[in-house]
Amino acid sequence: LCVAVILAGSPPLHLLMASVCIYAACDLVFAHQGLLLTKVPPQFQGRIMPQLEKIRVNKDHLFANAAMCEVAMGVMLPLSGAGGIVMIVYWYFLKFRYLGDRYSKFAFQTIAQQAGRLFYHPRCPGFIGNLYTKLQNALYKMATGN
Repeated sequence: LCVAVILAGSPPLHLLMASVCIYAACDLVFAHQGLLLTKVPPQFQGRIMPQLEKIRVNKDHLFANAAMCEVAMGVMLPLSGAGGIVMIVYWYFLKFRYLGDRYSKFAFQTIAQQAGRLFYHPRCPGFIGNLYTKLQNALYKMATGN
């Protein structure tokens, strides 16, 4: 949530910032579901329990979509005119998210696969594929520290 507050002034990515909040909110719901149910008045539990069950059933999809939005936001930041400090803070956030979260790893793999289809297409010039490979290796080294 702290990263979401820092990014609040970074146009035009206000809507993608919601993914950070959704990720954090879902994580809090799963971590403290028992405490949440004790704080809800009994007359509202009939409405809340089906919604919590929907969230529980779709947990993987929610986290995967939120992670995809986070990665897309990281890719779009340099193109959006965001400030340098915002990009640095957000890329460090993504680095730690990648190291500790399987959904973020899945999102990065999916984006890399889609980019690979584009940059290694037979009609794409070869030097663009080589540049993409170098960029991909540099980002991997930066993320993992290898």
